[in-house]
Amino acid sequence: MEALILKFEEFLESGDELMKRGQYSDAHSKYFEALRTLAAFLAYRDTGMLVEPAKLRGFLGSYPEIAELLEVHSTAHGSEREARSLRESLERLRGMMNLPSSEG
Repeated sequence: MEALILKFEEFLESGDELMKRGQYSDAHSKYFEALRTLAAFLAYRDTGMLVEPAKLRGFLGSYPEIAELLEVHSTAHGSEREARSLRESLERLRGMMNLPSSEG
C-alpha cells in the first residue's frame, strides 16, 4: 500500500515539474496517472485487492467524486486549465484521504 502512495507522490512531482515548464498536456497526463493511482489505493484499502485500471470504476462506489474525475479527465485534452483543475482536485482529495501533503 505504501508503494501506491509513493507512486502517487511521484506522479504529482513529475506533473508539477512539467507544469513549471509549460508542458500542460504532459502534466495533465501525470496528474491523471496520480488520480488512477489514488483510485487503486482506495480500492486496495477497501477490498485488499489490486485492481487493474480498466476495472477501477467498478470499485469506486464509495468515492463518486473520484469516479467522476476519472470520467471527466480521461477525455480531457490536457490544457493548462484542465491540468490545474486536476492538480487542485488531487490536493483536496489527498487531504480528505489523510495522505501526506506535498508541502510537508
